[in-house]
Amino acid sequence: MIIPYGTDAPVYHPPFTTIGVIVLNTVIFLATGMGHDPQYDWLALQFDQVNPLQWITAAFMHGSFGHLIGNKIGRAHV
Repeated sequence: MIIPYGTDAPVYHPPFTTIGVIVLNTVIFLATGMGHDPQYDWLALQFDQVNPLQWITAAFMHGSFGHLIGNKIGRAHV
């Protein structure tokens, strides 16, 4: 298996950071208009300009609810 989806190692605590990032990502998605509000397009990665802030904010931008759920399912299983 190339990408591990689990581990045999004991887990000593719940994945607080992973859960926190999933919640934060969902809140940002809902607050920015669920990918349909052009007012927040400046947060997405623009390839015709260099804006270091977009390197961070683009990680939290999603185009649709399906896109958000697909990414979160992938993160929750790792």
